[in-house]
Amino acid sequence: MQSFKFISVFMFVLGSFLQAKSNNISISNITSGSNSTGVYLQFDLGWENSWKNATNYDAAWVFFKFKDNDGNWYHLNLNNTNNSISGAYTLSVASDNIGAFIYRNTTSNGTVSLTSVRLGIDNLPGSFDVRGYAIEMVQVPSGSFYVGDNGSLIQKKYYTGTGAAPTNGFQITTATATSITVGNSSGNLVDSIAVSGIFYSAAFPTGYNQFYCMKYELSQGGFRDFLNTLSYSQQSNITLVSPNSAVGTRCLGSSNRNFIEVKTSGTNATVSAVYGCDASENNTFDESDDGEWVACNNISWPNMAAYLDWAGLRPMTELEYEKASRGTSSLGSYDLPTGESYTTLPDYEYTLADSGKTSEYLISLNVSTTSNSLYAGMQSANGFTGPMRNGAFANAYSTRISSGASYYGIMELAGNLNELVVSTGCVAGRSFRGNLGDGNVYPGNNPSYCGYANVPYWPGNGGGASGNNTLTSQNSSSSSPASGIAGITTKGGNWSTTSSPPMCLAYRYNPETAVTRSAYFGIRGVR
Repeated sequence: MQSFKFISVFMFVLGSFLQAKSNNISISNITSGSNSTGVYLQFDLGWENSWKNATNYDAAWVFFKFKDNDGNWYHLNLNNTNNSISGAYTLSVASDNIGAFIYRNTTSNGTVSLTSVRLGIDNLPGSFDVRGYAIEMVQVPSGSFYVGDNGSLIQKKYYTGTGAAPTNGFQITTATATSITVGNSSGNLVDSIAVSGIFYSAAFPTGYNQFYCMKYELSQGGFRDFLNTLSYSQQSNITLVSPNSAVGTRCLGSSNRNFIEVKTSGTNATVSAVYGCDASENNTFDESDDGEWVACNNISWPNMAAYLDWAGLRPMTELEYEKASRGTSSLGSYDLPTGESYTTLPDYEYTLADSGKTSEYLISLNVSTTSNSLYAGMQSANGFTGPMRNGAFANAYSTRISSGASYYGIMELAGNLNELVVSTGCVAGRSFRGNLGDGNVYPGNNPSYCGYANVPYWPGNGGGASGNNTLTSQNSSSSSPASGIAGITTKGGNWSTTSSPPMCLAYRYNPETAVTRSAYFGIRGVR
């Protein structure tokens, strides 16, 4: 029988509906036990502002890592036995045993405070350190929805048929991607290479089936915790600076409000660095004002892919982005994820309050306060330029519009940071099959790959083909890491966006975008 040493408790995605009260999802008091049917972990779980209503519900995605005798961290699989939870909640172990969803089973809302939740785990020989993680997710129900826009947005068109490009978008009514025809030479801008026919993988996620989406963009504390489970070589491929850099070195860049620093320097190729957040720049890490709740920027698609693989998630597709944003609403002109429709986004000026804290928020210096959750071009009085704390615009009095929520209650799908999604506008994206991460990134036995995602059929795997009209041209079944970048595009605008079209949910900018590390990109996954 193995024994466990529970050395850490982590909080991942954090948001807020009150300026001084955050969602604070946490997993704590982890212990182990066994009985005649096997070994289990027992823990407490809590988060605020949870709900289940007639439309959908939020959930916690829970998973675990263990440290083996070789000093490396690995994913700890569940086995769907020995499970136990309060009768008011559902515990649903994923079919691949990577993690479990926990959510309300009756219509209700408020704070979740669960004790003695129990999950059966694989019985491994030895003694291990264990870490537990929880991420807030939102259920997006199955069903039909509209894509596109009734306005004049560029590259907005999806349709079935071979005629001229339609004026309006159309309805997705099937999970079978091969029934959707895209692109032609008559003016449809859905595809920059102007082909006509069916060019989706049969398993391409259309958004019709149910999926869970991260409620918020990943926080900097969440990315820090991911880095702190990687080997030295893995860290070297993910961060911008070497893990043996001096204490206090910003590991993802020194500007635009990214606060992740080297907390303890690594030793070349042997001992991993330890990272922490230090917005106050006093070399005392992870204090209450050190910015770990700010959305994580200065990342690249390979960074995002690595995190999603490690967390057992996957990237969302463009079609899923529109479903998560619009829900079952009909099409309008210049639709935003918040339900608004307008053609000019105001360029607000803000000042920052409670910088780096769980209560961080912005004070508008403009008379108008419409759509302040979609803040753009933040030329503030104190020179503040960069992403905000997740959920910063939501409070006890906010509406869907002012809080920045989508139809289903997913936060900041426009503004704050760009969403990186799988493109429908090139073969490298359309060959995506929705494969999920397995909890483990590429190991350290190949210095060129280690630390990257190695999930088949993810964009970039196999070298990143683009500009072709046959799926076979993309070597996407390769298990080589997602180090290439074809097949990913951006959605939703960011903190520096100064015009409305990029914020609109149907706006399709550069459907074959080759994205590299950027201060404007964030991390959000689905399952």
